[in-house]
Amino acid sequence: PPRPALSGLTPRAVSAGLLLGLFLCFSNTYFGLQTGWVTMGSLPAALCASAMFRSPGARPLSRHETVAATTTAVATATMPVAAGFVGIVVALERNRGELGHDRDAFVGYGWGSLMAWAAGLAFLGVFLAAPLRELAIVREKLRFPSGTATAALIVAIDGGASAGLGGGGGADAGFGRKARALGFAAGTAGALVSLAYFVPIFQALPVLYPISAAAVTWGWNVAPALGYLGQGMIMGGRVAGSAMLGAVLSWGVVGPLVRGR
Repeated sequence: PPRPALSGLTPRAVSAGLLLGLFLCFSNTYFGLQTGWVTMGSLPAALCASAMFRSPGARPLSRHETVAATTTAVATATMPVAAGFVGIVVALERNRGELGHDRDAFVGYGWGSLMAWAAGLAFLGVFLAAPLRELAIVREKLRFPSGTATAALIVAIDGGASAGLGGGGGADAGFGRKARALGFAAGTAGALVSLAYFVPIFQALPVLYPISAAAVTWGWNVAPALGYLGQGMIMGGRVAGSAMLGAVLSWGVVGPLVRGR
C-alpha cells in the first residue's frame, strides 16, 4: 500500500492544484510586474481545492490530497518570481540595448527559451528542497507562519484534530463561511476590474490632480483595486506601510527634487 505521505498524490489532487495555480500565476504575474510583490496563495488554494470536491455526490479530498493540491498550486503560483519573470528577465529584456552591447548580442526571449529556463529552475528546486527542509524545518524548527496557518485550515476542513492545530465538529460550518467569503471577495474584485475595463477612469482616479501640478507629471493616481487591498492584508501593516512610505518618498519627494535640479 502507498505510504501516507504519498497517498495524497492523486491525479485529481495534482490537476486541481495545477488549475488553481494557473489562476494564481496569472495574478502574481500581474501584481508582480506592477508592485514587485507576489503571494503564495496557500490559504485560498487549500480552501478552493477542497471546495472543488464538495459538490453533492463528489468524494471530498482527503487531508493528504488537499496538501498535495495546495503544494502544487503554490509551486505554480510562485513561478513568476522564482523564474524571474517579474524581475531579472524583464530587466534584461528591457535594457539589453543599454548594457554596453549591441541589441543583437542578446537573443530575444521566446516561449521556448523561457519554458526551458523555468523547467531547469524547477528541476533544480527538486534537489534543493530536501536539504533546505532538513536545515530549516527539521533542525532549526522554523515555524513558517503561512505554512502553519495553511495546516490549521486543512485540518479544520478535514474535520479532524491535530496537536495544537484545532479542528472539530464545526468544521463544515466554518468551511462554508470561508468559501462564501472568498467567493464574495472574488466576485466583488472581478466586478470592479470589469467596471474599470469598460470605464477607464476607474483604473486610476486622478484625485490629486486638482491639488498639485506635480501629480499630473508624476502620475499620482489612486487605483481602486481590491487586489492591492488583499495584498496589503497578506503582507501585514508593517511591510505595507514601509512600501507606501517608500513610494511617497521616491515619487513624491526625491523624484521631483532630482528632476527640478
